[in-house]
Amino acid sequence: MTDLQSSGELPPVAALSREQRRGVHCVWCSAALSARTAVNLGARETDAFGTTVQWFPRCCITCRGGHPE
Repeated sequence: MTDLQSSGELPPVAALSREQRRGVHCVWCSAALSARTAVNLGARETDAFGTTVQWFPRCCITCRGGHPE
């Protein structure tokens, strides 16, 4: 998962729903996630109103398979 974590393959943060930004829904398909079904994609940094903030995207197992390392 290292290449995926360090690549820019995620959708733009501004295009994601609140649930996707919080890691409650998959960043690609918006499926609801649980502790058992979520795949952590690593911490990311983004600009929010002139301040750098971290966010922690997650995806579902199905989408993880469709986004190779």
